[in-house]
Amino acid sequence: MKGVIFTAFGQYENIAKKLCDDAHFIVAADGGFLKAKQLNIVPDLLIGDMDSFDGEAEIKTKKVNPIKDDTDTLLCIKECISRGINEIVILGGLGGRLDHTLANMQSLKFMYEKGVKGVIADDSTEVSFIKNEKIELDNSYKYVSLFSVNEKASGITLEGFKYPLENAVLTNSFPLGVSNEVVAQRATVDVTDGELYIIIIKERQ
Repeated sequence: MKGVIFTAFGQYENIAKKLCDDAHFIVAADGGFLKAKQLNIVPDLLIGDMDSFDGEAEIKTKKVNPIKDDTDTLLCIKECISRGINEIVILGGLGGRLDHTLANMQSLKFMYEKGVKGVIADDSTEVSFIKNEKIELDNSYKYVSLFSVNEKASGITLEGFKYPLENAVLTNSFPLGVSNEVVAQRATVDVTDGELYIIIIKERQ
């Protein structure tokens, strides 16, 4: 089952409608409701402390105390999981405040640990999290960057890329994995021991 979370920041007008058409549950994180409204999309639920939206939503709303441990987006993620959602797309979440961007990226690992596939997406970028696995990418992407989540990720092999790697190590103190390019029809990212954030820039010039 698929869920979509609207956040207040980022440009995602070009992808939102299709994702919502395929979704089983749509939730807005606080001011993300305004973004949904601009796109004529009605979420199933609004969750937040209402620090970025103080109007009348006219949909089911869970207002929470602003003094809390969870971000509004993480509350939305937990709501999705409680409803049996196993694939979540966070729309936006990469613009605005840097601290919230990093918090959203950390939430990808939270979802992974709950057995949920998560991605942060806007019109130009996708961010995902992998651990000890191999994934395949096509050549429609402009740039692909890999960042080690922890001190190091090892046994990394990249095939079909402009800058291939074989059994390499990425650390969180040197950005070796930034701005690679897919040059084959399909490319693979394989990490045998470690966790990576994968950041994809979608447009090819």
